[in-house]
Amino acid sequence: MMKEKHFASMAGLLASIACAAAMLLILYVPSPVGVANNGDFLRVIHPAGIRYVDGNPNKDKFVQKFVMEFKGGTNFQKFQSVFERDYGIYDYYTSQTYPVLASKAMNVVWNRILGQDENIFNVFFLALIYIAMTAAGIGLAVHFIWKRYGTALGVFSILVFLFVFCDQGYLLYLNSFYGEAMQYSATMLCVGLFLKLAERRSGPVLHILYWVCAIGMGLSKMAFAPTGMLFAALPLLAHSGYKRLFVLIGSVASCVALLYCITQLSPSWIEEDTSYNTVFAGILRYSSNPEKDLQDLGLDPEYAALKGTESYQTDYPIDIKTEEFKEGFFEKISKGKVLLFYLTHTTTLWKALQESMSYAKRIRPIHLANTENPAEPHEQSFRFSIWETLRLRSPMNNIPVFLVCCALILALAIQSKSLALGGLITAIAASAGINFVLPIMGNGICDIAKHMYGFITFYDMMLFILVGVALKRGFFSRVQKKG
Repeated sequence: MMKEKHFASMAGLLASIACAAAMLLILYVPSPVGVANNGDFLRVIHPAGIRYVDGNPNKDKFVQKFVMEFKGGTNFQKFQSVFERDYGIYDYYTSQTYPVLASKAMNVVWNRILGQDENIFNVFFLALIYIAMTAAGIGLAVHFIWKRYGTALGVFSILVFLFVFCDQGYLLYLNSFYGEAMQYSATMLCVGLFLKLAERRSGPVLHILYWVCAIGMGLSKMAFAPTGMLFAALPLLAHSGYKRLFVLIGSVASCVALLYCITQLSPSWIEEDTSYNTVFAGILRYSSNPEKDLQDLGLDPEYAALKGTESYQTDYPIDIKTEEFKEGFFEKISKGKVLLFYLTHTTTLWKALQESMSYAKRIRPIHLANTENPAEPHEQSFRFSIWETLRLRSPMNNIPVFLVCCALILALAIQSKSLALGGLITAIAASAGINFVLPIMGNGICDIAKHMYGFITFYDMMLFILVGVALKRGFFSRVQKKG
């Protein structure tokens, strides 16, 4: 028994090291790759005291270096200012802030060691934090699988993590200021930590670490908060042997914290932008009678002239900056009205979800360049994109196949002898469903290739859980019997 535990621990450690090394190689050898800025970076870097080089946002290429700003005259005052935040302009709250501030401190130390310009910010150190989080989650997951299900499934899980979840399509975001980076690394760490909790010998420190990670995952982007709440509640099913009251308080407190953040801390400009896009770049995009659909939403039919427009434009057929438009649109529309509209207009819903699925074929946002010196707009590096290439050509990119996978996963959860594991795979399936419908319902077609990233992650998790179970019950079991 002790020997098996030792092998499981070693397998988890080696998997973590191997995946971390693979991630570094994929992102930095022979040259760095990441994701170009589509305009979202500023709302993250400005509060953290980071600026573009020469004020240039570089939306046409991936950029590795930025500029840090310090306050104060002494070295101590400057280092103190590394951790200061200024939400004055963008009022944008996200858990990304903390890895960004930590990476600033790492850059300060690195610059001092090398004796180079103290203001240089290299995004490499931010990627390093995300890589460490992702690799730690992978190591914990492999340890659990190897220990519980044996060598064959343990080796299979390592291969899945290396060739699927270390695919370049997934990793490109880690070398950027997009919320998807925090979303992905915190999700992987959350899954790994929960599997550790499921071993039933976990104490309060591990629980607290898990809840911090779940909150970090939920606040990576406000739209991801429902997923964070699902995971925050999971320890209620873990039966860890620790005081149930403590687990109940921790789970409820984490969910309440996430609910508070999405209802009270979401900036008004994001609410207005997403509401506008939901209607004019979403609902009306699929409408043959936009005037009627606007009436069904309780809005002025004259706004049909705005069909197909986005909140990021500069010119509109109607002036949307007036107080009249604010009262006639922003004060009348709500997420509840949008949800009710989709539920009562199933043809529109079906068209919207079909388009969403079409954007979930690729993991990466293909419209954003990922190289430092692209020879042409949107140039892509495809090194180590085996899974993304297979995924693009697979039959999984349609709604019926997704629904079948969901049904199989839920059947597996019901059959599970472990309440904790059944809860986890149910949460993964529910998260896939939530992140399938939320992007189109919450922001229309705008940036949807990027917003489907959470769905893609959980969908791939579902798929390989099913493949792993099939192998365990089929091929692996026959091999064991022959052995």
